[in-house]
Amino acid sequence: MQEKEFKEWLSFLDDSTAGNILSWCTGIEKQYGDLDKYYANDKFEWLLKELRYSSKDEKNKKKNTTKIDIKPKKEGKNLYESIREGLASRRKSLKKYK
Repeated sequence: MQEKEFKEWLSFLDDSTAGNILSWCTGIEKQYGDLDKYYANDKFEWLLKELRYSSKDEKNKKKNTTKIDIKPKKEGKNLYESIREGLASRRKSLKKYK
């Protein structure tokens, strides 16, 4: 990941939002590998699918099968009400890295 350039690009956002986006992309990269390689390969198509967790998955209480460890608030300290919400934030952040 081109962290320095991405951080500079995010500077139009408030510090908290930019920090979250950068942190989430860094976390994805730690679990899956170099984001630039994924982008060069298929513009993140595979990775975005990997991080998908639908409302139906949530309703059926499907296990989080990604490498990203997300625990809803009721299960531990986290920002999210659900796995779906947490993974959606990661996907949105990843789309900003494009």
